[in-house]
Amino acid sequence: MKRYFLSRDLPTDEIHAGRQFGEWHAIYLESHGGIGYAVVLCDEHIDAPPDWTELPHILDSRTTLGDTPLHVLGVAPDHTMMDAALKLAAVHRMFRP
Repeated sequence: MKRYFLSRDLPTDEIHAGRQFGEWHAIYLESHGGIGYAVVLCDEHIDAPPDWTELPHILDSRTTLGDTPLHVLGVAPDHTMMDAALKLAAVHRMFRP
């Protein structure tokens, strides 16, 4: 199952080669008026870097996102991660739940 994160920066070139994090995709939030990146890891068995902030699980229908940098993509504080994933998917199809 996909896992969603926020990150201020992406790690070194190793991530770009895909060797460390398996399949992953990122949206550069600054190009949308925010700061950092929204990142999705498609391989659930791979750990994200410790400085990434994991967002609630996609199936968690009770936890809302509150104030996150995702607001630049139309994600409201009362949205769940499923709502957010659908908004992110409108920008990058690989964020689709």
